[in-house]
Amino acid sequence: MRSSARSAVPALLTLLCLAAPLFAQTGSRQTPKTPRGTVSGRVTIKERAAPGVLVGVRKSDPGAPFEPFSKGITDQDGVYKVTNLPSGNYQVIPFAPAFVVAGPENERAKT
Repeated sequence: MRSSARSAVPALLTLLCLAAPLFAQTGSRQTPKTPRGTVSGRVTIKERAAPGVLVGVRKSDPGAPFEPFSKGITDQDGVYKVTNLPSGNYQVIPFAPAFVVAGPENERAKT
């Protein structure tokens, strides 16, 4: 009887060692991933592509005026792409020397 008990102990220990990682894996919870998105577009000046323009993208939430910018730079065709953004509404602002964004304020200044 002693010999069968001696052989059963290592078999039981082996079974416990193999089962322990299974118990550890089933108890862990996976946090849901937040969906990520992309903002892309094209910057032109007088119908021509504007390469090398820095484009800032930030959430357009009035409650968070100091929200940091995510950035992208236009390629030779004027195309930019900013990735890995959380869902929401965004404001896109191009930055370039002597570049003026067209809008109602600028049109009033011209007249």
